[in-house]
Amino acid sequence: MACEIKATIQQQEINATLSDQTIEAKVNAIKVPYYGQMSSQTPQIVDITTAGAYVPMNITGTFDTANAQGTSAPTVGTFGVKNTSGRALRFFVLATADVEIGNNKNVGWRLAVNGVALAETTCGAKTGTNNLAKVLTQWIVQLNDGDEVTCLLANLTDSNDIQVDRSKIVAVMI
Repeated sequence: MACEIKATIQQQEINATLSDQTIEAKVNAIKVPYYGQMSSQTPQIVDITTAGAYVPMNITGTFDTANAQGTSAPTVGTFGVKNTSGRALRFFVLATADVEIGNNKNVGWRLAVNGVALAETTCGAKTGTNNLAKVLTQWIVQLNDGDEVTCLLANLTDSNDIQVDRSKIVAVMI
C-alpha cells in the first residue's frame, strides 16, 4: 500500500511516495537521485602476483561525504562506492585512473560488484616511454542495499606491481 507524504522545509515543498517496491523523493517536482564519489590523488601501489590476473585496487581513497546521498565508502581497503540507500537501485558508474607499470606494458581495468568482476567493463591501455597509462571504464550496474561497485586492475604484461597515481570513481542513480 502506497502512501503520499507532503512536507514543507525551509520554504521548499517536498513530495515523496513510499511503497514496498520503490522510494521516490522530489523537490519542486524534480526527482532527487542517490550518488557518491571517491578519489585518490596520492601515488599508491597495487600488489600484482600473476600476469593477467585482475585484483582489487586496494588503495586508500577519499569518499566525498559532502557530495553523497544514499551512498558511502565501500568495505575497508577497497576503492569504490557502496549503496546505503535502503533500496535496490540502478547506478551509472564512471571510473578512471592514471597508472604506472613500466615502459611498453599493458594494463587492464574493470569494475566489480561485490568483488565479482564485470568482464563487459574491461578496458586497457599501453604505456609508452613515460611509463604512464590512462584507463577509463563506465557501465550501468544494479546495486542492492549494501552492494558495492569497486575497481580491479591487472598487469597484462608481467607480474610487476602497479602504481596508481590518481583515480576517481563516480556512481549516480539513474
